[in-house]
Amino acid sequence: PGVTLQKITKKENINVFSKQEQEMVLKTLDKRDIVDCLIYFTFYTGLRLGEVLGLQWGDIKGNMVSITRQYRRNFEVEKVNDRKLTYKFKELKTKNSAREIPLPDKVLKMLKDLPRDNDLIFSDIGKPIEIKRPQRRINHLCKKLNIPHRSFHSIRHSYATRLFELDVPIKTVQVLMGHGDISTTMDIYTH
Repeated sequence: PGVTLQKITKKENINVFSKQEQEMVLKTLDKRDIVDCLIYFTFYTGLRLGEVLGLQWGDIKGNMVSITRQYRRNFEVEKVNDRKLTYKFKELKTKNSAREIPLPDKVLKMLKDLPRDNDLIFSDIGKPIEIKRPQRRINHLCKKLNIPHRSFHSIRHSYATRLFELDVPIKTVQVLMGHGDISTTMDIYTH
């Protein structure tokens, strides 16, 4: 009794798409496909997958997007059709995760062409996109373009890397990424 086990934090291997790889992927995306639109959007916003999946049309005001919720795994286990793993909209992980991100004109143009048949920006017939589809699409694109394997999360690190390449101050990058601790941002930067 009273024994506290040390929490082991998994150190993520930081992989980024080079500028050239990123351009190859962006050129290959089919903007008639909602998953490709989600990937395109993520390259220009650096959002976490759960944040992108939680976006609603009301979150876009002018050329800014407000991050206010996420779509993530539901750990309160409810038996749903004999499947234990469910996902739902939840509050953000930390207060720093709530933020506003500017949207480039090319992203605003892409959004104009998306159907607005429900509240969710990136949906599959009114439901959130199945959480594994974006990663499967990235796997396919990497294979097709002969790019080494990258995780969907690599898009987020690539966004931060492009900001560093543009000499955006590290404090600004920290805010845009929604990092609570500047050391998290520094880890990407030093990598």
